[in-house]
Parts: sequence; C-alpha cells; structure tokens
Amino acid sequence: MSIREELANTTVAFTSAEEKIVQVLLADYPMSGLGTATRLARRAGVSDPSVTRLMSKLGYVGFADFQARLLTEVESR
Repeated sequence: MSIREELANTTVAFTSAEEKIVQVLLADYPMSGLGTATRLARRAGVSDPSVTRLMSKLGYVGFADFQARLLTEVESR
C-alpha cells in the first residue's frame, strides 16, 4: 500500500493540526512530503512539532523515516 493510500484510508484519529498536514500531503503528493518538515508545517499552517507528532502517530521514527519511505516509493515507480 502506498503512503498516499495509507493517509487516505487510515483509521487513526487525527488532531485538527494533523488533519491539515495530511490534507497538504494528499493535495500535492508526493512532492509535499519531499521538502523539509518546516516547509510542510508552514504550508499546513501548523507548528513543526505537529509534523513530528503526526509521523510518530503514523508509525514512523520521525520525518526523515517518512521521507525515506516516500523516496523509496517514488523511485520504484
């Protein structure tokens, strides 16, 4: 399952800040996940720690772990 599918179909309950991040990620997938965590946070209008918390909630060690998986997914296309 792709990260896009995971984000769109997850049963995880998101906070309003996390939901904003997910919407930004889905709206410009995969490019929005390939920049910095700070850039993603700014685009979503949330704090940097909100990005980190979301990644943890999704099962990633951090934003770098999320990006590594995203890059692997993009490269395999």
